[in-house]
Amino acid sequence: MPSTDYDETSKLALPDDLFWDLIDVLGGQVDEDSLGALRDALAALSEDQLLGFHAALTVKLHDLDTAKAHEWMRENDEAADELGVSDDVFLYARAATVAAGTAVMERAEGDGTVFLEEDDPGSAEALLYVAEEAADQAGYDIDFASIALSYETGSNTEGWKED
Repeated sequence: MPSTDYDETSKLALPDDLFWDLIDVLGGQVDEDSLGALRDALAALSEDQLLGFHAALTVKLHDLDTAKAHEWMRENDEAADELGVSDDVFLYARAATVAAGTAVMERAEGDGTVFLEEDDPGSAEALLYVAEEAADQAGYDIDFASIALSYETGSNTEGWKED
């Protein structure tokens, strides 16, 4: 059963169609150009919509935070063979999964996988901050900390329960 924080954050979240339209601005890439385009698109939103984007991102990252996906990454990421999978690396892989778009996200939710970036693992970390940067660009003073749900690795207690 989802937590109260999950329910409250879900209520703040943008509708999925608008969220994915914004994510599509990335073109499946998380680089300086695509992030700039997304930041500009987000800066054009209202304060409530911008907070809603961050809430939707948080919910999606939280949903991907599962032991099954972590184990899949440990078994399939070449770097994990040598170093294991840190909490941050797993978070960035979940961010890359969202950035890759709705089809990749749906597959990940269905089969417990994540998107592994080949060129720059960790570049998707920037997606975590793009809403705050857009708020600064637009001159908004948004309290993003008002979103109680966490996307940090291990915060989805339901997703980490043993069967």
